[in-house]
Amino acid sequence: MPDLLRRPLVRAFSLSFSLSVIPFTAAADIVFAAKVAGPVSNIYALDDSGELHRLTDNISWRDIQPDISASGDLVFSSNREPEAGVDLERRSENFNIYLVAAGEKPRAIASSEHQDLEPQFAPGGNRVAFISRSQNSVRLGLVNRDGSQRRELLRADDILDYAWSPDGNRIALAVRRGGEFLLGTLPVTSGDGPAAEIEVLMASAGRPPVAISWSPDSRHLAYVRHPLEGGNRTLWLRNLETGRERRISADGVEVQAAPEWSRDGRRLLYSGLVDYRFYYDEQTHRKVYRGGMQLFSADMQGKNRQLTDGEALHRAPVFYPGEDRIAFLYGDALDARSLVLASMDLDSGEVRRLYDGVAQRSELRWR
Repeated sequence: MPDLLRRPLVRAFSLSFSLSVIPFTAAADIVFAAKVAGPVSNIYALDDSGELHRLTDNISWRDIQPDISASGDLVFSSNREPEAGVDLERRSENFNIYLVAAGEKPRAIASSEHQDLEPQFAPGGNRVAFISRSQNSVRLGLVNRDGSQRRELLRADDILDYAWSPDGNRIALAVRRGGEFLLGTLPVTSGDGPAAEIEVLMASAGRPPVAISWSPDSRHLAYVRHPLEGGNRTLWLRNLETGRERRISADGVEVQAAPEWSRDGRRLLYSGLVDYRFYYDEQTHRKVYRGGMQLFSADMQGKNRQLTDGEALHRAPVFYPGEDRIAFLYGDALDARSLVLASMDLDSGEVRRLYDGVAQRSELRWR
């Protein structure tokens, strides 16, 4: 296992990138949210040659949570406004959903007085689901890629996560209604008819599901259980045909996010905290974090392989298209404000540094 704390990442490309706004006809790229200045973030893509492309370009707003359709369209959430300026009295911001098609500028496809976040393309790319948060409730919304036919699919006290099924006919959800947490699926019908009811797979008052991922064949749901009192966040696999469940994550690991599946559905990548603890340093007057967030691969039977070690941050792993390598985000401390985009060869363990300056909460996507 490579120790990324004590051994520097190997540079694969020069960090003196050329930046350009490009149409969506380039080779397969890694897409991420990049830090620009202060809280400002744009969405960038890094191609196989090491050239960096700006998919959004501004110096005022936060463009976050990108998702990519099969045709290369980009959808994201942003706090953009018609006029850019400094407002010293401002105490809030409003996020809406934007789409960028080939050769076009970003355009809003879902906007409201609520916080519209976490957009995801349906597998066909013609519709976008998103979460709309208000003071009193949370809604799962759906809108066509051209901004037409916006409708509400579900309303709950909270929506902890959601994910499209590979065929685009259902959405899996983790929701809270009152004191009960539900894992279920929701049929997604065409048109603007009434919303369907959620089909409940599991209900819990003490270990809510918080992160969801479908297997490529739609037969399994992977999800993370988050104990409200004591215990670890664990990764589980549920067979949707039999209802049987199996724990996948290794002992003592605090799983942090939904896993990434291999194309054949036999392997998963995930990140988790190991030996995590923190304390308050009275001399520096700040919290000190110890332990590391590590990367793991696992098979369907729960056989795990730890890919990283050291007191550092490793998160957001995704398979390269050939699945002999992975891309991931790295920080030299658990509370790192800026992350490094890196890659790892799964056979040799060789790690390469691809780009410095990824936003702290970014995920990775392919286009």
